[in-house]
Amino acid sequence: MRIVLIDTAGVPLFVGLVVEGKLVESIRIESGHAVATLHSMLLDLLTRCGLELRDIDQFAVVSGPGNWTGVNVAVVAAKMLALSLGTPLLILSRMQALIDCAAKEWETGTALIGCGRVNVFCAFFGGEHGPRQTAGSVSLRKSLDEVRTYLMSGGGAHIVVLKSDAMICSDLDLTGANEACFVSYDALVSAYLDQIGAGAAKLLMGAEIHLALPDYAGADQTINTSPGSFR
Repeated sequence: MRIVLIDTAGVPLFVGLVVEGKLVESIRIESGHAVATLHSMLLDLLTRCGLELRDIDQFAVVSGPGNWTGVNVAVVAAKMLALSLGTPLLILSRMQALIDCAAKEWETGTALIGCGRVNVFCAFFGGEHGPRQTAGSVSLRKSLDEVRTYLMSGGGAHIVVLKSDAMICSDLDLTGANEACFVSYDALVSAYLDQIGAGAAKLLMGAEIHLALPDYAGADQTINTSPGSFR
């Protein structure tokens, strides 16, 4: 089984070839724009592996949450490739992968993904929802002030972020009141592979592929700032 994995939801931009559950080749760009680079990255990946598009059995795409343009470009490209080649499409979650990395150490916590200068995508896991379940199985777009208020009140004491989002902890300025776990991108990719291997990724086939949508993490939801809004 050959699967092309696409993740341009943030930094780095990534494409990889997964064969029988193992990452055998990848291309990673630490800076750039998905619109300008994704096509060439995919071609370079296939060339390195001596493959053509028709040799790919499935495509897997990270649908977010993350950079709006990057997520949109990746999802649209993956849908077009899967539909044109008649292959299944796997939908992966960056937030769930981040939580899966953290759940190896902590039973509860708050996972955060950067979203502009004053906002973050956040999900609260553990407790009544289980060690790898988010509250309501969704991630929300919140302001740093809201997250800071919630964490200072004692909720979600463990903070989980990607190393590339480490500045979030500085911006929250929690003066050491909360433990932080910084997840490397390699660990995140490993969590993506676990999603695929465990059958946790959403599998779309045929006409269902049209239903695949980017995960903008509740960006259009009204933010409730009441004390219980994070529960």
